[in-house]
Amino acid sequence: MYANKRLINDIIKLCNEMKQNNIPISTHIFTTLINICGNKGWIDDAIKIFNEMKQNNIPINTVTYNTLINMHGNKGLIDDSNKQTLQSNETK
Repeated sequence: MYANKRLINDIIKLCNEMKQNNIPISTHIFTTLINICGNKGWIDDAIKIFNEMKQNNIPINTVTYNTLINMHGNKGLIDDSNKQTLQSNETK
């Protein structure tokens, strides 16, 4: 488990370095990070990444939303997914 958690921390560190060097982080990269977290069951980390997308005005596309819905559905948290989607639409 530690090795897996360390991997996501390394990826987040790399993204932070990209931001510091003014290298844009695409919707695809953020969605991939959300997917990795979801597959590992790290729902809170995935939500933090999603919120970072919103805070930084990174475009959120259908793939991102589907990734969130699948993640919540796989954990039996579909009501949380609906709330997340509604909150996201309200902030647009």
